[in-house]
Amino acid sequence: MFLLPPERHFDGGLGATAGEFKRSAEELKVTKGTALAHLPVCYLQRHSIELYLKSLIVILHKKYQVPFGDGFNLEKPAVFANGKWKLMSNTHSLTDLYTYFISVFDSVSAQMPTSTNWTIDPKLKSKINLINGYDPNSTYFRYPSALDAKRDSMKSEVQPTDIEETIARANSSDSPAVKCVVLLDKNDQVVETYDLASNAIPDVRSALDYTVNFLHDIHCAFLGELTNWT
Repeated sequence: MFLLPPERHFDGGLGATAGEFKRSAEELKVTKGTALAHLPVCYLQRHSIELYLKSLIVILHKKYQVPFGDGFNLEKPAVFANGKWKLMSNTHSLTDLYTYFISVFDSVSAQMPTSTNWTIDPKLKSKINLINGYDPNSTYFRYPSALDAKRDSMKSEVQPTDIEETIARANSSDSPAVKCVVLLDKNDQVVETYDLASNAIPDVRSALDYTVNFLHDIHCAFLGELTNWT
């Protein structure tokens, strides 16, 4: 499969491209960067998830000859979301893609090979909804200002902190090293304090890690069992 150009792949190259975004994220994770260095990793993982879902949808439609809505086909695939058919290439909502994938998956599951356990982890839906809640349009990880100010401010690992709490942590034997910046006024009074090692958006980053790996694994099963690695 991977020796052929993407257009020769069973899914038109969607899955192979998803795999490359996943691999790039893994390589980027080990590099050093600034307080925003995790954002490119998150973006790559999020896009990989989107492409894996689109690949799974195309594979099921093609393998089991599931029709699309009027005006759509394998050359112009679509998803059914919010009561209407929408061109797949214009669909970036992970929740919409996952919901449609599950509906198609459930409709053909009785025809799928019994040699594989096709159980979808129930936790996957909540993790995808969490990611989509932060990044519904695939812009949150790409721009400093993408949604509302509150959620945008959570992206950086430089976060406001209380000076007294920071001092207490620094004096605690159980606390890791504290890195912070303190801004003083002309009278040497503390006006602002920032934690330079805050763990930004840990819930989303954990959800991205889990989801991209789960979809990678099920995609491999789809390739082996449904497309014979074509």
